[in-house]
Amino acid sequence: MTYEATTRWGVTSMYFSVKSLAWPLAIMLLAVSLVACGQIEKKTNQVVGKEKPGNPGGEPPGTPPGGGPCGNVAATSMNLLCSRLPPDRPVPTHQLTFGNQSAVGSSIVELAPDSCTALVLNLTSHAVAIGSATPAKLEEDITIELKSSAPTRGLMLSGPTSGFFSDSTCSNAVSSIDLPKGTTQTDILYFKDPNTQSGQAYKANLTATPKLKTENPAVIIAPANLTVRGKYTPPPPPPAVRFAKAPGGETIKIGQCQLLVIHLAESASGASSLTANSGEEFQLILSSSSLTGSFYRNASCTEQVNLVTFPVGATKASDLYYRDYSVGKTSIAATPRSSQLVSGSAAALIVTVTP
Repeated sequence: MTYEATTRWGVTSMYFSVKSLAWPLAIMLLAVSLVACGQIEKKTNQVVGKEKPGNPGGEPPGTPPGGGPCGNVAATSMNLLCSRLPPDRPVPTHQLTFGNQSAVGSSIVELAPDSCTALVLNLTSHAVAIGSATPAKLEEDITIELKSSAPTRGLMLSGPTSGFFSDSTCSNAVSSIDLPKGTTQTDILYFKDPNTQSGQAYKANLTATPKLKTENPAVIIAPANLTVRGKYTPPPPPPAVRFAKAPGGETIKIGQCQLLVIHLAESASGASSLTANSGEEFQLILSSSSLTGSFYRNASCTEQVNLVTFPVGATKASDLYYRDYSVGKTSIAATPRSSQLVSGSAAALIVTVTP
């Protein structure tokens, strides 16, 4: 190490070269680090049982398989904590499935709105391939715990309860069911959830967890899982208006005052059945492709109209008459003014006017 010394006013000052100090300091830090690492390694060997008196370089007596006091352990000089590996998961010998499942695991069943749906549980051999599981009997009695993710009503709330039931009316709630020894199928049970409504997003998970009444380590039964969802039922089409003679048409003589009947039916075409107007009273706008054709409210064709009313509770509109003075085929229509009917669902009729 080099330095320079000067004397000023009786005080000696020394100036060290920074470059001259760098290498000695680096060597000292390296030496301290090596000593520290050696101590860590020594402590580690003591933890895992190495370098102990009477057991040089080996595992201590009674060490669990895998090495170290933690059994299956990963321990290094940089990590003295035990990180145990998860044990092997046991392979099921049997599988519990819901009756409408064709494979091990979850499947989906659609429920009609607010329906009481019959279910059954089967005991099969454990198989992964679809349809490959076969019924497998056991000589042990099994109790099966039933659970559902569907919300249930509290004791203070009135109304039907969601869950499993023992009867087809879904009135006797159950939380478990037995599978006697020597059988592979439970009695029929039922599931109902009042929350299932058509057209609504709904899903619930059903779980059936088996348990042997007498413990047998050689038998492991995997639980059954089923996902249910509300079945979408499209709403019925709105009623439609149609002429009583449609689609064959009507034939009248020129200048004749002809009665026309407009019905309300379940569909605009085909063999539709008549229905009553269960909504509000509405009007029908009348039109004709003939310049000489007109509509009337009376049988003598003296009171001309361009609208006709369809009363509440009626299956046909008010009386309507038509007269035309042009020979040939004419198209007439009655277009409803009503929010309960499909927009533009007009009743159409071909009228043939003869001389």
